[in-house]
Amino acid sequence: MAKEKKILSKEEIIKQKIRVVCICKGIPLGKILPALKSSKTVEEVNKKTGCGSGGCSGERCGPRIQILLRKMHGDKS
Repeated sequence: MAKEKKILSKEEIIKQKIRVVCICKGIPLGKILPALKSSKTVEEVNKKTGCGSGGCSGERCGPRIQILLRKMHGDKS
Protein backbone atom coordinates (compact mmCIF):
# COMPACT_ATOMS: atom_id res chain seq x y z
CA MET A 1 0.00 0.00 0.00
CA ALA A 2 1.51 3.32 -1.10
CA LYS A 3 1.82 6.04 1.48
CA GLU A 4 -0.50 8.93 0.70
CA LYS A 5 1.14 12.37 0.47
CA LYS A 6 -0.29 14.97 2.82
CA ILE A 7 -0.92 18.34 1.23
CA LEU A 8 0.20 21.06 3.62
CA SER A 9 -1.43 24.46 3.90
CA LYS A 10 0.66 27.65 3.65
CA GLU A 11 0.43 28.03 7.42
CA GLU A 12 1.69 24.48 8.05
CA ILE A 13 4.63 24.99 5.71
CA ILE A 14 5.53 28.27 7.39
CA LYS A 15 5.27 26.71 10.88
CA GLN A 16 7.67 23.94 9.92
CA LYS A 17 10.35 26.38 8.78
CA ILE A 18 10.26 29.10 11.46
CA ARG A 19 9.47 28.64 15.15
CA VAL A 20 10.58 31.95 16.72
CA VAL A 21 10.14 35.04 14.56
CA CYS A 22 11.39 37.81 16.86
CA ILE A 23 14.55 36.58 18.54
CA CYS A 24 15.03 39.69 20.73
CA LYS A 25 11.58 39.50 22.32
CA GLY A 26 11.12 35.72 21.94
CA ILE A 27 7.89 36.08 19.98
CA PRO A 28 6.86 32.72 18.52
CA LEU A 29 5.34 32.07 15.14
CA GLY A 30 2.03 31.11 16.78
CA LYS A 31 1.55 34.70 17.92
CA ILE A 32 2.55 36.08 14.51
CA LEU A 33 0.23 34.01 12.29
CA PRO A 34 -3.06 35.74 13.21
CA ALA A 35 -1.42 39.13 12.60
CA LEU A 36 -0.08 37.96 9.23
CA LYS A 37 -3.57 37.07 8.06
CA SER A 38 -4.93 40.54 8.76
CA SER A 39 -1.87 42.61 7.81
CA LYS A 40 -0.27 43.74 4.58
CA THR A 41 2.90 45.36 5.93
CA VAL A 42 5.64 44.56 8.42
CA GLU A 43 4.67 47.66 10.39
CA GLU A 44 1.11 46.38 10.84
CA VAL A 45 2.41 43.03 12.11
CA ASN A 46 4.81 44.82 14.46
CA LYS A 47 2.01 46.91 16.00
CA LYS A 48 -0.17 43.83 16.57
CA THR A 49 2.55 41.57 17.99
CA GLY A 50 5.32 43.67 19.53
CA CYS A 51 7.88 42.52 17.00
CA GLY A 52 10.41 45.10 15.89
CA SER A 53 10.66 46.70 19.31
CA GLY A 54 13.53 44.61 20.67
CA GLY A 55 17.24 45.25 20.82
CA CYS A 56 17.80 45.05 17.05
CA SER A 57 14.86 47.37 16.25
CA GLY A 58 13.47 44.89 13.73
CA GLU A 59 16.64 44.27 11.75
CA ARG A 60 16.37 40.52 12.29
CA CYS A 61 12.62 39.93 12.46
CA GLY A 62 11.63 42.54 9.84
CA PRO A 63 12.97 40.52 6.89
CA ARG A 64 11.47 37.33 8.33
CA ILE A 65 8.07 38.96 8.66
CA GLN A 66 8.31 40.27 5.09
CA ILE A 67 8.98 36.72 3.85
CA LEU A 68 6.09 35.37 5.91
CA LEU A 69 3.74 38.02 4.51
CA ARG A 70 4.74 37.07 0.96
CA LYS A 71 4.16 33.39 1.68
CA MET A 72 0.84 34.03 3.40
CA HIS A 73 -0.59 36.38 0.78
CA GLY A 74 1.28 35.22 -2.31
CA ASP A 75 4.36 36.86 -3.75
CA LYS A 76 3.18 39.71 -5.96
CA SER A 77 6.65 41.03 -6.82
